[in-house]
Amino acid sequence: MQIIEFFNNQATRYSADYFATYAMQQLWHNLNFMQIKPEIILDAGCGNGRAIFHLQKLYPQSKILACDKAKNMLQKIPQTENLKLISTDISQFYYEHKIDFILANLLWPWCNLRSSLISFQKATRENALLLFSYILPMSQEKILANSWDMHNIADLMINYGFAETVIQSERQTLVYDNLGAAQKEFFDSGLSLLFDVNQYLYQIGSKWHLDVEFIYGHSWRNDAQYFKSADGNINIPFQAIKKK
Repeated sequence: MQIIEFFNNQATRYSADYFATYAMQQLWHNLNFMQIKPEIILDAGCGNGRAIFHLQKLYPQSKILACDKAKNMLQKIPQTENLKLISTDISQFYYEHKIDFILANLLWPWCNLRSSLISFQKATRENALLLFSYILPMSQEKILANSWDMHNIADLMINYGFAETVIQSERQTLVYDNLGAAQKEFFDSGLSLLFDVNQYLYQIGSKWHLDVEFIYGHSWRNDAQYFKSADGNINIPFQAIKKK
């Protein structure tokens, strides 16, 4: 509830922060190499619709579903033809037709990774594309123990019906002139609700530094369910094995 209230309150003054903007640029770059003709697109965790204009430009004939649980954010999106606004938690998402392409830019860590993948599995058709990004603040020693890294995400994709997953990881060091500027950027993005930025900031000279890891990638919906067992083996149903 705290997260929903934050973004509802931010709706009138929210603009795409550095984290969301940078991750989106990487996803657009990756999308250039994919030949898809989606009939229905889901922008999961769409916020104030910063990606919708670009999606409409790329796929003018597609039906776009803009989904976010912050209703005030949805109200900032101009209503256009072939656009449907849906206010719900992504784990409870339902649409009467199967989806061909899901965009999930920094949807995680705002919602549960497992429950959202289950929802995506139910909502998509065979060979649907899932394009996603994720961000983690980094400590000087290790990745947060209670967060997902790129290997965890790849494993879960397999478990929940997505195959041929490609994931890229990029670490950046952000430099701020003062402590207040770093704290403000973290607050404006909403990440301060999930992480205490003061635990990850460190000072070199007069500047403050923050190490972050961007994870972005894509995966394809596959009805042949490949499940990883407790011993680490991937179990492939016999009927899913095909000759080339």
